[in-house]
Amino acid sequence: METDADRRIGFFDTGVGGLSVLGYLAAAGAGEEYYYLADRAYRPYGGKSAAEVLELVRKAAYFLIEQGVNELVLACNTATAAAFRGLTRELQIPVWGPIEPAARQAAKLCPRGTIGILASELTVKSGQYDRSIKKMAPGSRVIGEPCPGLSSFVEAGEISGPDVEAYLREKIARLEAKGMEVLILGCTHYSFLRELIESLMKNRVPIVDSSRELAASLMLPARQKTGLGLHPSESKFKYFVTAESEQFAAVGAKLLAGRNGLVLSALDVGTITL
Repeated sequence: METDADRRIGFFDTGVGGLSVLGYLAAAGAGEEYYYLADRAYRPYGGKSAAEVLELVRKAAYFLIEQGVNELVLACNTATAAAFRGLTRELQIPVWGPIEPAARQAAKLCPRGTIGILASELTVKSGQYDRSIKKMAPGSRVIGEPCPGLSSFVEAGEISGPDVEAYLREKIARLEAKGMEVLILGCTHYSFLRELIESLMKNRVPIVDSSRELAASLMLPARQKTGLGLHPSESKFKYFVTAESEQFAAVGAKLLAGRNGLVLSALDVGTITL
């Protein structure tokens, strides 16, 4: 019988954003093996067509399957919006994504109010959050605010400072002007901006972090079998990037510093071509 220690989980993102999910998950790990693939060669995905993103994500998925993963995590809202349904039908392993768990939490917090979303252009345009939320909260109103370029701040390790703060102030103001009562961080990169966003919002509305919600859904099988899980050091981590491996490692290490004991170094990262 397969045990928790047999979980070999493949993570996919366009860059460092999915590390936020891995950071949350590692603290409650139960001896899993984690394989993380960042497609920095073709990022950002937010301005691409759904068909383009689906093809890129499919290539990444099959690479991870070749590494022996038996679960696939689309640790990217844009990839989930474009590819989740197709890959769920196509692949013979479980596929996870952040949209459904984040939508569920937002619907629970605000079943009849206005839910705002900060996300990529493709994620907003896809309507996946809108549909998922309204299945659970038909009386809700969903408003999406596209944030082109915001993930690039995080990819550069810039999670504070006047430029990113000004960008976020403008986007948040637009959502608040439309009566937002709950805010979804609809991109895993934005999890690293949460402290800044909270300081700007001043607790005016609850914040739903799609990275945290995805991690919670992934932790459930481990908790059901093993209780609280084991220390992160008992898990194994492998990282692959399609470009700029040194920058990925440097920025990733900076962003993960102090997060659940997860450590990333350049020695852990390999460069591949899809």
